[in-house]
Amino acid sequence: MGLTTQLGTMVDPQNLLRVVEVSATAAGFEDVGAHTLRPSAATAWLEASVHIKAVADLVGHGSISVTGDL
Repeated sequence: MGLTTQLGTMVDPQNLLRVVEVSATAAGFEDVGAHTLRPSAATAWLEASVHIKAVADLVGHGSISVTGDL
């Protein structure tokens, strides 16, 4: 599973990182990278009632206890 472009090809990870970094800088944030978004994404999914096991899998946690603790 991965992110795709409008043409259906895989998004280059370096391009995604560049978009995140440029957007963060424009918003006045420093030291923001792609992994900075993981906790925010996990929180949003949990608030949207996504099952905690699915969230743990999506963010790469080995167990739901790690997801729950964070």
